[in-house]
Order: sequence, then structure tokens, then C-alpha cells
Amino acid sequence: PAGVFLYCRGARVRRTLAVESGTRPMSATISIVHPSDEERRLLVECMAREAAATSAYASADALLRALEPGSRGSVIVPSDLPAPGTRSLIETLRASHPGLRVVVLGRDGDLATAVACVRAGSVEYLAPPLSPRRLASVVRRALAPCPDPDRGAPVR
Repeated sequence: PAGVFLYCRGARVRRTLAVESGTRPMSATISIVHPSDEERRLLVECMAREAAATSAYASADALLRALEPGSRGSVIVPSDLPAPGTRSLIETLRASHPGLRVVVLGRDGDLATAVACVRAGSVEYLAPPLSPRRLASVVRRALAPCPDPDRGAPVR
């Protein structure tokens, strides 16, 4: 199973995390990290409709501290993440948590930023306008089992 993380700055919102015991992997999880309290709240509400536990984090550091070894899923981050920055977080996650898939929420249609994020290892860059339906579709695809879990990227 996989999960999705959305990256947000501000207060940390946490719903129940479903973790299976034993040697089986963790259940699907959606974690949200975003600079805006309001956007983070809206993203949590949007993702609450999906069949996965949801968490929200105030910073990349908070997300990284919460991740367990062998975490599987996806991380959704804004393209303009404050330090350490979106690309740095993507690269860190790819190196330390290869089972995670990264989805970037763009703030504008900047092609250079989109290319940089994909080259760093994200599996999706969503340019605005971003509808709840489009986000949910991308999240569902990111939650789909990956045939090569060590690589992290879904087969298209």
C-alpha cells in the first residue's frame, strides 16, 4: 500500500495514522504540508474523502521527523516550499525513503520549476488551477501499488 503526503507550513493537523503490525508495510497514508493554514485545512478536508488516513505537517522537518523507515506512499508539496526548499525535500525523500512518491502543487505555470521538480524525482507537477477532483485523481493514482517499490515511481 502507499500513501500521499501534502506538505504545509503552520499548525500540525493529525488524523489517525493506520499502521499495520508485524512485517507488513504501513497502510495508505495521506500527509499534508503547506505554508498556509487555510490551504492546509482545505487540503485535509479534500483528502478526507479518500480512503486513507491523513496527516498534515507545518514543515519539511516535521514531515521528515514523522516518517518511519520503510515508509511507502507519496508526498505532495508546494512548488515554493520555504527552506530547505521543494527540490531539496524531493531529493532527501528519494534518497532516504525511496518508496515515497512526490507530487508537487505548482503556484504558477512555470515550466522551468516543473522540469526541475520532475528531474529531482517528483512523479507529478500540478499547475494551477487545481481542482479538488484533479487532486483526488492524482492522489488515487499515487496511492496505487507500485510494481517496483524500491523505485517509488508509478508505471504510466
